[in-house]
Parts: sequence; structure tokens; C-alpha cells
Amino acid sequence: SSGSSGSSGSSGSSGSSGTPVAGLGSYRLDQLQRDMKLTPEQRVLAAEETLHQVGPLRPRRHHVLAFDRYEDFLDWKKFSGIRR
Repeated sequence: SSGSSGSSGSSGSSGSSGTPVAGLGSYRLDQLQRDMKLTPEQRVLAAEETLHQVGPLRPRRHHVLAFDRYEDFLDWKKFSGIRR
């Protein structure tokens, strides 16, 4: 489409036919087209609202652990499951 309905950046898409494009299902493609009709400010506000509905996400902490003995690893493995 050459209109200003938010279809820019969707070259190669199926447009209004709803056919999946580049791995996108019709539902996701429709959602993206609706989002592109919003102003940038409206998109940010919608994202913030979604974040508040979902709640806080727990950040993942990555650890590097080293054990002197294999038995120490097995003990850690056994007891780490209890704390979760």
C-alpha cells in the first residue's frame, strides 16, 4: 500500500490478506499493523500499561561456580533444588 496507514517497513508482506509473512502469523501481523497506527507516544504508554499488568520481572542472575570435588557439586545440585 502507498497510503499512510502504517504499512511502511512491511515490504514483502501480504498486506490485508492475512497470510503469514516471514514467520509471522496472521494474528501477530494484525497486531503489528494496529500498533503502527498509534503514535510513538501511544505505543510507549501502551507498553508501560502492559508492563504494569504483567508485574515486575525477576532479573536472571548468572553464576560461575567451581567445585573442588565432584561430590561437592552433587551436594550443591541436591540442595539447590530445595531452595527454589
